[in-house]
Amino acid sequence: ASEVQLPAPGAAPGVVGQLGAARSDARAVTIGRTAYVVGGYDGPSMDGDVLATTDGRSWRVVASLPVPVRYATLAVVGRSVYVLGGQASSGAPVSTVQRVDPASHRAVVVGSMGVALAASVAARLNGTVYLAGGLVPTPGGTAPTAAVYAFTPGHPLRRVATLPVAVANAGGAVLGGRLYVVGGENASGTPVADVQTVSVTRRPAPRRAAG
Repeated sequence: ASEVQLPAPGAAPGVVGQLGAARSDARAVTIGRTAYVVGGYDGPSMDGDVLATTDGRSWRVVASLPVPVRYATLAVVGRSVYVLGGQASSGAPVSTVQRVDPASHRAVVVGSMGVALAASVAARLNGTVYLAGGLVPTPGGTAPTAAVYAFTPGHPLRRVATLPVAVANAGGAVLGGRLYVVGGENASGTPVADVQTVSVTRRPAPRRAAG
């Protein structure tokens, strides 16, 4: 579908605009007062257009991904949107890191995560972007992972923790300094009701020797 719906408290969502073309499996982030929709699938093919809006009613194309993907993970660093992995047209997760610069209307490949990953949850905790869960390639296709990774632009992912339950396509929210990984799908593709948390504890800086 191409409709843009706006939920209202105590009422059913209403259609407020159109994307211009049908799209599924996309991801979205905001920078300031602008929302960006990245990647996705329009039915016959992958959609690489990056769309922007400030009101949900009018949309404009600000860039085009060099590697069109769906189920990507998005991270905002500064004024750029990093597109981490996702599924290629073959259905296989990829390790590509793409950077979208809305100001210059450019999207470029800037490196590799070192891990092929799609459909994970991302959040910023204590200034660092973390990715939790998602789909990784297997000999038979794909499977959910329990890995939690830290992302730093210009570097491969670093595995920093393990979820109790491996999931993909989960919801995510940050509350009270923790990332909540809500639901998702397990290895059999069945939705789960688990709510998992990821927290980060800063280690105290080592004391300098006296003298």
